[in-house]
Amino acid sequence: MKSIRNLIIVAITVTIIGTSIFFVNSNSTRATDESAVFEDLGRYIKSLKEDEKEKRNLTNEILDKNQYLILIKFYQNNEPTMTTDEAKEIALAQIIEETAIKEKAKELSIFPSQEEVTARVQEERFKFENANDEDPDNKQVQEMLNSLMKGLGMNADEYWGSYVPTGYEFTISQEKLYEEVTKEITEVDQKNEKWNTEKENYIGKFKEVYKDEISELKNN
Repeated sequence: MKSIRNLIIVAITVTIIGTSIFFVNSNSTRATDESAVFEDLGRYIKSLKEDEKEKRNLTNEILDKNQYLILIKFYQNNEPTMTTDEAKEIALAQIIEETAIKEKAKELSIFPSQEEVTARVQEERFKFENANDEDPDNKQVQEMLNSLMKGLGMNADEYWGSYVPTGYEFTISQEKLYEEVTKEITEVDQKNEKWNTEKENYIGKFKEVYKDEISELKNN
């Protein structure tokens, strides 16, 4: 069966507000170290969520400051040579892109329903839990996910049922937008070129409309 490495990339990063830019660098970091990193990240996320009401009062509704802080810590934990400013820049770009995609999906009335998100989560959980646990990569990422859940103070049902779904709103929104803007194109390279152009347009317009909110988050 297919390795679950790609699945955990989705399962973990999509819940942190995930895209596929995260990777597990097993050549430079031992599994035990990675597990400790993810447990620490889970504890950090839990601490933010416990204080979420207060923190949300300090920021705007369109951009999630907690997620921004989580991403900064995530990148710093996984790239020790990355400076704080570099982590902030990458995290801000990711927050902007993902929020712009979701807002565009809402505008076009193709934002995923709760039923769609739930179905996707169940599908991905089934794949994850039924993957070959004899594969070294699978065992490694299982340990990492268990560590993340431990840090979050969640069991598997809580993780997949209440923590994961929000992240899939972005994933499914992006998939639907891709299909919408490329539906008249048959050649894959042309599809991707069209999508990349449209995505940059979405992001550019979002930055124009929400420049004050972006500046607030960046300078907070």
